[in-house]
Amino acid sequence: MLSCYRILDLTTERAFIAGRALSDWGAEVIKIEPPGGDPSRFKGLFYKDKADPEKNLTWLAFNANKKSVTLDITSPQGKETFLKLVKTADAVIESYAPGYLDGLGLGYKDLSAVNPGIVLTSITGFGQEGPYRDYKDPDIVVRALGGMIYTVGYDDRPPLTTSYIHTHTLGAMNGAAGTMIALVQRAHTGRGQHVDAVTQQALDIVCSAEIEGPYALFGEIPKRYGTARASVALNDGSTFYNKLLWPCKDGYIALNLLLNASAAKNNRSMMQYLKKDGIDIGYLEDWEWETKSWQHMTRGQAEKLMDSLGRFFMNHSKDELLKLAIENRFQLGPCNNAADVLKHPQLAARQYWKEIDYPGIGRLKYPGGAVITTQGYVGPHKRAPQIGEHNDEILKNLDPAKPFEKPKTTDNKKPFEGIKLIQLCWAGVGVYTCNYLSHYGATTIRVESSTRPDPVRLFTPLAPNDIQGRHAGLEKSSFFSITHTAPELCISLNFKQPEALEIFRKLVAWADVVAEGFPTGVMDKLGLDYEGLKKINPEIIMFRTCGYGHTGPMADQPGFGSILTAVTMMDNICGWPDRPPVPPSTYYTDQLSPMYASLSIMAAIDYKRRTGKGQYIDHSQVETGLNYMTPLILDYQANGREFQPKGNKSEYAAPHGIYRCRGEDRWVAIAVMNDEEWRSFVKVIGSPKWTQSSKYATMESRLKYSDELDKLVESWTVNHPPEAIEEMLQQAGVGAGTVANAKDIDEDPQMNYYNFYRELDHPYMGRLRYYHPAPIKLSGAETAVDRPVLLGEHTDYICREILGMPQSEIDRLREKGAFE
Repeated sequence: MLSCYRILDLTTERAFIAGRALSDWGAEVIKIEPPGGDPSRFKGLFYKDKADPEKNLTWLAFNANKKSVTLDITSPQGKETFLKLVKTADAVIESYAPGYLDGLGLGYKDLSAVNPGIVLTSITGFGQEGPYRDYKDPDIVVRALGGMIYTVGYDDRPPLTTSYIHTHTLGAMNGAAGTMIALVQRAHTGRGQHVDAVTQQALDIVCSAEIEGPYALFGEIPKRYGTARASVALNDGSTFYNKLLWPCKDGYIALNLLLNASAAKNNRSMMQYLKKDGIDIGYLEDWEWETKSWQHMTRGQAEKLMDSLGRFFMNHSKDELLKLAIENRFQLGPCNNAADVLKHPQLAARQYWKEIDYPGIGRLKYPGGAVITTQGYVGPHKRAPQIGEHNDEILKNLDPAKPFEKPKTTDNKKPFEGIKLIQLCWAGVGVYTCNYLSHYGATTIRVESSTRPDPVRLFTPLAPNDIQGRHAGLEKSSFFSITHTAPELCISLNFKQPEALEIFRKLVAWADVVAEGFPTGVMDKLGLDYEGLKKINPEIIMFRTCGYGHTGPMADQPGFGSILTAVTMMDNICGWPDRPPVPPSTYYTDQLSPMYASLSIMAAIDYKRRTGKGQYIDHSQVETGLNYMTPLILDYQANGREFQPKGNKSEYAAPHGIYRCRGEDRWVAIAVMNDEEWRSFVKVIGSPKWTQSSKYATMESRLKYSDELDKLVESWTVNHPPEAIEEMLQQAGVGAGTVANAKDIDEDPQMNYYNFYRELDHPYMGRLRYYHPAPIKLSGAETAVDRPVLLGEHTDYICREILGMPQSEIDRLREKGAFE
């Protein structure tokens, strides 16, 4: 669908995934490598562990579909050739340090001078501007300053980063989305622009609702919960940890244990399985699941529940528990490894795996595309290129043909201005996906009802209802508020009423896109599946998202992010070697999926603009998540090796870790990536005698003695606050960052430089901070941010002004209950 676009890829390994994602949709992506090959080819995971630049598994994972051209862009001849390529291209994506391309005469001003329509997307840890602009940004440092480490791990040990280095892929995927937004806007304006994709901001969005919500309302700073999902309050008001990850016979599983009326049937059913195993469930036999929650439990009762479930899970394997979950729609899933996902029944049924043949390796199974569409396969389809494989094809044909069709007008429109979106999504993924469009100009109508509201409206913490005369109802969840930051209109429609369905059909006739996140079958039963929508609007784009996709044996399985994080291998990448793994974030896939998903809608909108054709998009959150894990899946196939977490250590850097600082629960992330940085580090800490030991003279030796080195480093860090260490080391060119808690994030100078947090008034919650835009900044488009819509807030306006209904008819339908 994007085969009309040519994209030049200057990214380093941290951002390879951006070009890969765009190439999945058909864009011609040309990877520019230095003569001899990209440096990333020579480090990392290799086939049979033999260093070979053509058999580097990370390269193979994230450069599939691309073409390779070798150019030395630092030389006059290479620069000249690259600028000729720019004349033929639509976009350039890069991930160098800010200012590097400007220094070569290849910055945005230089590129736009030869091609006014070019889009340049820059992907960095902290952005192109601001006080952190020149910070060293190794994975652990960006993750620390983005708020993604402080709440992860056990409270008796340092907080944890992920052992699988992938943090910058979040910034990269936002860069891919930003590139597409800029290309869509170019169709209106005829002009390219510079896209600034910031990983720190992307990380903040991942953890925002869990970390910022309690701080925004009550000044609370969330702590580490270990393997727990969250803390809950018992009947005496004390805190209890609701466990998320549980050991079983052959590994771990994740359980989304809810104690409310909606989960009552499942909980009763699970208790019967416990009894079949001979487990005495005691008081749980007569527990009133429909009406009682954690607040009704004593500590002894809560511990009995945990003990009974724990003994049950230890009686069964991951496969047995997965089968049980499928049969009963239990909200649990195995903590999968590569072997598990390669044999997963849902993925097999959806023919997910794509086999690609490599010279000297053979066939490897790749995670397929993140979506299934009516316009054909989306995903990896060609092997990654060999060094300079396409030099002749590309460099011998540098005809500067028009890189894009000039628009009929050059109005300074917002990227998605004129696009009309109906949003029936709830919880996380669909909402975040649609936010990308709504932030950048789409007219979005959110459809809800009081009989079936978005469950996130009930998520704690809830704002105190201290506004006299106003009942907050479903309008006081900080979680809902922080996740719904893009401008929307909201209509309340009770689909049990025929008149409400008729109004919805009128909205479909008006719309360009319908996005929905209902369980499989809900829209179909209403006659509102894709075929039904096409009868109303033949050019409609229908986007559907759910945990496992809308086909296959698990199509109707609940898909909460806390479970899908485990299913997609992500709960196996964070932990200490001697303890159970911990979640990198409770709802990790909820924030990783939307970037892929938003690309699908943007590509469909662009394709419709050029062809007039709508389409159907079936988005699976599991299938999206596994795309991020491709190197580990290839490593298992190539080397028979399952990934093992290793705390905060690195195989390539030392010192590398989270170190205790002065103050209560204060920590700093430090990553010394080479010998030059080590010498700078030694100078900063005053060159103590132990630093002169030959054991620490080289990286190879420091890695060997990393345990004792970590203790010595902490003997220095413990005497200083983390902010001071961060400043001292960064000024010396060494990667370091405060392990930011909620207060640190709020006060972060880089975030505030970008005006990332917006303060807005809410009718029921008062003035709140933490309304934020997408983690990308476009030089030619502002991001619109608004408070979350109230339930049914714009019902009359939508019916009257958009659908042209008389007020008398609106009043009549309200009396009938159509707008409940």
